[in-house]
Amino acid sequence: MTTVAIIGADGAGKTTVAKALETSSSLPVKYLYMGANIESSNHSLPTSRLILFVKRRKFRRVARREGITDPAFLSTHHEAHRAVKYGTPTSLLRMFNRLADVAYRQLISWLCELRGFVVIYDRHVLFDAARPGGSRAPWPDRVYHWILSNAFPQPDLVVFLDAPSELLHARKQEGTIEYLDERRRAFVAQGQKAKHFVRIDASQPLERVLDDVGRCIADVRRSSPALQP
Repeated sequence: MTTVAIIGADGAGKTTVAKALETSSSLPVKYLYMGANIESSNHSLPTSRLILFVKRRKFRRVARREGITDPAFLSTHHEAHRAVKYGTPTSLLRMFNRLADVAYRQLISWLCELRGFVVIYDRHVLFDAARPGGSRAPWPDRVYHWILSNAFPQPDLVVFLDAPSELLHARKQEGTIEYLDERRRAFVAQGQKAKHFVRIDASQPLERVLDDVGRCIADVRRSSPALQP
Protein backbone atom coordinates (compact mmCIF):
# COMPACT_ATOMS: atom_id res chain seq x y z
CA MET A 1 0.00 0.00 0.00
CA THR A 2 1.28 3.51 0.85
CA THR A 3 3.32 5.16 3.62
CA VAL A 4 2.84 8.86 4.33
CA ALA A 5 4.99 10.92 6.70
CA ILE A 6 3.45 14.05 8.22
CA ILE A 7 6.24 16.46 9.22
CA GLY A 8 6.51 20.07 10.30
CA ALA A 9 7.79 22.41 12.98
CA ASP A 10 6.25 22.56 16.46
CA GLY A 11 2.70 23.91 16.25
CA ALA A 12 2.04 22.74 12.68
CA GLY A 13 -0.55 20.17 13.82
CA LYS A 14 1.25 16.97 12.81
CA THR A 15 -0.34 14.69 15.40
CA THR A 16 -3.80 16.23 14.98
CA VAL A 17 -3.72 15.74 11.21
CA ALA A 18 -2.18 12.24 11.35
CA LYS A 19 -4.74 10.96 13.86
CA ALA A 20 -7.63 12.64 12.04
CA LEU A 21 -6.64 10.87 8.82
CA GLU A 22 -6.94 7.51 10.60
CA THR A 23 -10.60 8.17 11.39
CA SER A 24 -11.72 10.33 8.46
CA SER A 25 -10.05 8.79 5.41
CA SER A 26 -12.03 6.59 3.04
CA LEU A 27 -8.93 4.39 2.82
CA PRO A 28 -7.92 1.85 5.48
CA VAL A 29 -5.41 3.85 7.54
CA LYS A 30 -3.13 3.03 10.46
CA TYR A 31 -1.52 5.73 12.61
CA LEU A 32 2.10 5.18 13.67
CA TYR A 33 4.25 7.62 15.62
CA MET A 34 7.65 7.62 13.92
CA GLY A 35 9.42 10.42 15.77
CA ALA A 36 12.20 10.32 18.32
CA ASN A 37 10.25 10.80 21.55
CA ILE A 38 9.27 7.47 23.13
CA GLU A 39 6.83 9.23 25.45
CA SER A 40 4.70 10.08 22.41
CA SER A 41 5.07 6.70 20.70
CA ASN A 42 2.14 4.32 20.33
CA HIS A 43 4.56 1.41 19.72
CA SER A 44 8.00 0.96 21.32
CA LEU A 45 10.34 -1.71 22.66
CA PRO A 46 10.24 -2.75 26.33
CA THR A 47 13.79 -1.41 26.70
CA SER A 48 12.63 2.01 25.54
CA ARG A 49 9.74 1.98 28.01
CA LEU A 50 12.16 0.99 30.78
CA ILE A 51 14.47 3.90 29.90
CA LEU A 52 11.47 6.24 29.95
CA PHE A 53 10.44 4.91 33.38
CA VAL A 54 13.96 5.51 34.76
CA LYS A 55 14.06 9.04 33.35
CA ARG A 56 10.70 9.96 34.84
CA ARG A 57 11.74 8.60 38.23
CA LYS A 58 14.85 10.78 38.06
CA PHE A 59 12.73 13.82 37.14
CA ARG A 60 10.48 13.18 40.15
CA ARG A 61 13.51 13.06 42.48
CA VAL A 62 14.84 16.32 41.04
CA ALA A 63 11.41 17.95 41.34
CA ARG A 64 11.15 16.98 45.02
CA ARG A 65 14.69 18.15 45.75
CA GLU A 66 14.32 21.47 43.94
CA GLY A 67 10.74 22.12 45.03
CA ILE A 68 9.46 22.10 41.44
CA THR A 69 5.65 21.85 41.38
CA ASP A 70 5.08 22.12 37.61
CA PRO A 71 3.66 18.70 36.57
CA ALA A 72 5.00 19.22 33.04
CA PHE A 73 8.54 18.90 34.48
CA LEU A 74 7.98 15.13 34.72
CA SER A 75 7.68 14.86 30.93
CA THR A 76 10.64 14.33 28.62
CA HIS A 77 9.09 17.06 26.45
CA HIS A 78 9.95 19.67 29.08
CA GLU A 79 12.55 22.22 27.96
CA ALA A 80 14.71 21.48 31.03
CA HIS A 81 15.47 17.97 29.75
CA ARG A 82 16.23 18.71 26.10
CA ALA A 83 19.90 19.68 26.40
CA VAL A 84 21.13 16.67 28.38
CA LYS A 85 24.69 15.65 27.48
CA TYR A 86 25.60 11.94 27.60
CA GLY A 87 28.99 10.30 28.02
CA THR A 88 30.28 8.10 25.20
CA PRO A 89 29.20 4.70 26.68
CA THR A 90 25.71 5.99 27.43
CA SER A 91 25.50 7.65 24.01
CA LEU A 92 26.40 4.38 22.27
CA LEU A 93 23.85 2.36 24.26
CA ARG A 94 21.26 5.04 23.52
CA MET A 95 22.12 4.91 19.80
CA PHE A 96 21.75 1.12 19.59
CA ASN A 97 18.46 1.17 21.47
CA ARG A 98 17.11 3.95 19.25
CA LEU A 99 18.07 1.98 16.13
CA ALA A 100 16.40 -1.15 17.50
CA ASP A 101 13.27 0.80 18.37
CA VAL A 102 13.07 2.37 14.91
CA ALA A 103 13.54 -1.07 13.32
CA TYR A 104 10.73 -2.43 15.49
CA ARG A 105 8.35 0.31 14.39
CA GLN A 106 9.35 -0.21 10.76
CA LEU A 107 8.47 -3.89 11.14
CA ILE A 108 5.03 -2.88 12.44
CA SER A 109 4.65 -0.60 9.43
CA TRP A 110 5.49 -3.40 7.00
CA LEU A 111 2.99 -5.73 8.69
CA CYS A 112 0.29 -3.06 8.41
CA GLU A 113 1.13 -2.53 4.74
CA LEU A 114 0.89 -6.28 4.08
CA ARG A 115 -2.60 -6.19 5.60
CA GLY A 116 -3.60 -3.50 3.10
CA PHE A 117 -3.35 -0.35 5.24
CA VAL A 118 -2.10 3.09 4.31
CA VAL A 119 0.35 3.87 7.14
CA ILE A 120 0.35 7.48 8.33
CA TYR A 121 3.57 8.38 10.10
CA ASP A 122 3.35 11.12 12.73
CA ARG A 123 6.80 12.68 12.16
CA HIS A 124 9.60 10.56 10.72
CA VAL A 125 13.08 9.60 11.92
CA LEU A 126 14.61 10.48 8.55
CA PHE A 127 13.64 14.09 9.22
CA ASP A 128 14.79 14.22 12.85
CA ALA A 129 18.13 15.51 11.62
CA ALA A 130 16.38 18.41 9.88
CA ARG A 131 17.07 20.80 12.71
CA PRO A 132 19.48 23.73 13.14
CA GLY A 133 22.97 22.72 14.19
CA GLY A 134 22.49 19.09 13.10
CA SER A 135 26.09 18.89 11.86
CA ARG A 136 27.30 19.88 15.34
CA ALA A 137 25.43 17.05 17.05
CA PRO A 138 27.45 14.48 19.10
CA TRP A 139 29.10 11.86 16.91
CA PRO A 140 26.82 8.95 18.03
CA ASP A 141 23.82 11.02 16.93
CA ARG A 142 25.49 11.71 13.58
CA VAL A 143 26.19 7.96 13.15
CA TYR A 144 22.56 7.21 14.07
CA HIS A 145 21.23 9.59 11.41
CA TRP A 146 23.76 8.33 8.82
CA ILE A 147 22.61 4.74 9.34
CA LEU A 148 18.97 5.77 9.04
CA SER A 149 19.61 7.85 5.92
CA ASN A 150 21.46 5.02 4.16
CA ALA A 151 19.63 1.90 5.38
CA PHE A 152 16.10 2.97 6.26
CA PRO A 153 13.21 2.97 3.74
CA GLN A 154 11.78 6.33 2.77
CA PRO A 155 8.05 7.04 2.99
CA ASP A 156 6.22 7.00 -0.33
CA LEU A 157 4.98 10.54 0.41
CA VAL A 158 6.25 13.25 2.74
CA VAL A 159 3.73 15.97 3.66
CA PHE A 160 5.29 19.11 5.11
CA LEU A 161 2.72 21.08 7.11
CA ASP A 162 3.94 24.66 6.93
CA ALA A 163 2.77 27.98 8.34
CA PRO A 164 4.34 31.32 9.26
CA SER A 165 6.67 30.96 12.23
CA GLU A 166 4.75 33.63 14.15
CA LEU A 167 1.58 31.51 13.93
CA LEU A 168 3.43 28.31 14.91
CA HIS A 169 4.95 30.04 17.92
CA ALA A 170 1.58 31.44 18.99
CA ARG A 171 0.07 27.94 18.87
CA LYS A 172 2.60 26.17 21.09
CA GLN A 173 4.77 28.88 22.67
CA GLU A 174 7.86 26.69 22.25
CA GLY A 175 11.28 27.73 21.03
CA THR A 176 11.76 31.06 19.25
CA ILE A 177 10.52 32.44 15.96
CA GLU A 178 14.10 32.41 14.65
CA TYR A 179 14.47 28.73 15.56
CA LEU A 180 11.16 27.90 13.85
CA ASP A 181 12.31 29.74 10.72
CA GLU A 182 15.48 27.63 10.64
CA ARG A 183 13.46 24.46 11.24
CA ARG A 184 11.18 25.22 8.31
CA ARG A 185 14.13 25.83 5.97
CA ALA A 186 15.78 22.60 7.16
CA PHE A 187 12.62 20.59 6.42
CA VAL A 188 12.47 21.98 2.88
CA ALA A 189 16.14 21.15 2.28
CA GLN A 190 15.70 17.63 3.65
CA GLY A 191 12.50 17.18 1.67
CA GLN A 192 14.36 17.48 -1.63
CA LYS A 193 15.73 13.99 -0.95
CA ALA A 194 12.27 12.42 -0.59
CA LYS A 195 10.49 10.43 -3.32
CA HIS A 196 7.46 12.69 -3.20
CA PHE A 197 7.49 15.87 -1.11
CA VAL A 198 4.57 18.29 -0.84
CA ARG A 199 4.14 21.46 1.16
CA ILE A 200 0.69 22.17 2.57
CA ASP A 201 -0.54 25.35 4.24
CA ALA A 202 -1.12 24.39 7.89
CA SER A 203 -2.72 27.75 8.69
CA GLN A 204 -5.92 26.58 6.98
CA PRO A 205 -8.84 25.06 8.92
CA LEU A 206 -8.27 21.38 9.76
CA GLU A 207 -10.90 20.22 7.24
CA ARG A 208 -9.06 21.99 4.40
CA VAL A 209 -5.72 20.55 5.49
CA LEU A 210 -7.18 17.03 5.59
CA ASP A 211 -8.70 17.49 2.13
CA ASP A 212 -5.35 18.66 0.73
CA VAL A 213 -3.46 15.75 2.31
CA GLY A 214 -6.08 13.29 1.06
CA ARG A 215 -5.70 14.59 -2.50
CA CYS A 216 -1.91 14.28 -2.30
CA ILE A 217 -2.18 10.67 -1.12
CA ALA A 218 -4.60 9.86 -3.96
CA ASP A 219 -2.31 11.53 -6.53
CA VAL A 220 0.74 9.55 -5.38
CA ARG A 221 -1.20 6.28 -5.43
CA ARG A 222 -2.49 6.97 -8.96
CA SER A 223 0.97 7.91 -10.25
CA SER A 224 2.63 4.78 -8.84
CA PRO A 225 1.11 1.46 -10.01
CA ALA A 226 3.10 -0.36 -7.32
CA LEU A 227 1.11 1.51 -4.67
CA GLN A 228 -2.28 0.44 -6.03
CA PRO A 229 -4.20 -1.94 -3.73
